[in-house]
Amino acid sequence: MGEWKEYRLDEVAEITSSKRIFYSEYVSDGIPFYRSKEIIDLYNNRNISTELFISENRYNDIKLKYGVPQEDDILLTSVGSIGIPYLVKNTDKFYFKDGNLTWMRNINKNIILPQYFILWICSNIGKQKLDEVTIGSTQPALTISGLKTIEIELPSIEEQKRITSVISSLDDKIGLLHQENKTLEAMAETLFRKWFIEDAKEEWKDGIIADLIDFNPHRKLSKGNKSPFLEMSNLNTSTYCPITWRDREFMSGTKFINGDALLARITPCLENGKTAYVDFLEEGQVGWGSTEFIVMRAKHGLHPFFSYIIAKYQDFRDFAESCMAGSSGRQRVDINNLMNYEIKIPEKKVIDVFNHSINYMVTKMHNNNDEIYSLTQIRNILSFKLMNNE
Repeated sequence: MGEWKEYRLDEVAEITSSKRIFYSEYVSDGIPFYRSKEIIDLYNNRNISTELFISENRYNDIKLKYGVPQEDDILLTSVGSIGIPYLVKNTDKFYFKDGNLTWMRNINKNIILPQYFILWICSNIGKQKLDEVTIGSTQPALTISGLKTIEIELPSIEEQKRITSVISSLDDKIGLLHQENKTLEAMAETLFRKWFIEDAKEEWKDGIIADLIDFNPHRKLSKGNKSPFLEMSNLNTSTYCPITWRDREFMSGTKFINGDALLARITPCLENGKTAYVDFLEEGQVGWGSTEFIVMRAKHGLHPFFSYIIAKYQDFRDFAESCMAGSSGRQRVDINNLMNYEIKIPEKKVIDVFNHSINYMVTKMHNNNDEIYSLTQIRNILSFKLMNNE
């Protein structure tokens, strides 16, 4: 395989950050201004809704005097959720927040490929190296001076190309499966809107969502039992499957089973679209999570996925926001009011056709997620072996 050589990070790239942008410089529209939140969304292939902008003139001034992120530069989250990378594309045009993100630019591509560095920083050894230079306990942070001292062992460029090719082929397959799931989910939402909203018949009974959904149904889980646990941060905003979960002893929180939907009830998580459909538990297993989840379960003969579709339906979400109560910073949805969302109760034959159509999509998405999990395991094992010269 050839000889591997050791370098400090500051020998292979310039490690810096952005110029400070002040609150008074934000504008309502213009050049996107990214923080850690947006970089994490990009890393997870999630849609981002940029909330901050700077003017084109300010961007051009910074570009002329100091430079802006260019293709193959790398941004690294450096506060809170640290070490999440983003490889800048040639189509990107944005600026970013100093302190939140560290910028690797002028990467010496004769020594390290940017794509290889992304793989390395996400590997176990890369994460360990970051941990060694992380400061702070309640709010972990990476410093530029600390990152510069990290040592990385590198194979030849040809070997880096081979490793990235192998791992990238798996990443491409995983990405296609994620995209197929997004398409299937969008199709399911379209069917719901068409059959339950746009084509709703006048003769259908007027009802409320509580006629079709059970809210926070009773689930039994004894204290101390170890069971899959979901934090609010695990919920996705662009697809139904949670980002990850972990086993943890049950203390107190919402409880759920396969076929339940989870809706964030607290600001700003509700507004940000935090939602999930549970299909990752073992048969008969009960999971648990944040007390800020609303658990929803379809009834009236409807397919369980109906509860997730409703939870994602924008009109329902707008109504949920109108049901919020409490202080401005910690508002929560009043479930009793939410249950009064008005909806037509469809005929049984419509429900039956909907269930039949949706069942194929949900089964396909579940199978895709199983394959994503298997491929991810293979990818991680291969990545570890290849990047440790095994």
